[in-house]
Amino acid sequence: METILIVVLSVLGGLALSVIIALLVLRGMLRRQLRVSIGRKSVAPTHWVAPLSRAARLHRRLRTATVQARLQTARLGAAPALADSVRNLEHHACAVEIDLVSAARAPRPQRRQALMSPAADVQRIEASVLQLMFVAQKWEQTMTGPQPLLPFQDQLRAYDHATNQVKALEQTPLLVFVEDE
Repeated sequence: METILIVVLSVLGGLALSVIIALLVLRGMLRRQLRVSIGRKSVAPTHWVAPLSRAARLHRRLRTATVQARLQTARLGAAPALADSVRNLEHHACAVEIDLVSAARAPRPQRRQALMSPAADVQRIEASVLQLMFVAQKWEQTMTGPQPLLPFQDQLRAYDHATNQVKALEQTPLLVFVEDE
């Protein structure tokens, strides 16, 4: 009888240990999925992977933007200047993530107002990523076209034009959508 009890307890203990390990592995995978930048742990709560709260949606948009930027430059083996731009964008996105998490922890009556600034930052990052993708595509067309390299002045004009467009996007008034929570 004692032997049966020991076997049953051992099996139950093994099952409990297996469940705990599986939950820890799942939590680690979810935490990795939340990262805005590959080399930096996310400060966002794990439950933001799926919920539909405004803060969680903004965080997903932020992650998507940085992933698109990384993929675009990795796919092209892009110019060092573009790779540096993506790193700077990721650093800025990490700062926005911290602001977003802080704003999401504000009391409910002040939360909508607190989320306005991070929402505007997310929109600016998304616009920057779109501009970066446009410049990266131009770079790819230039490098694979009949003339393998543009003259240096044309490259400077392209970067100057891209910078002017980003500045113009940042200066235009942003529309803020107000949602009921």
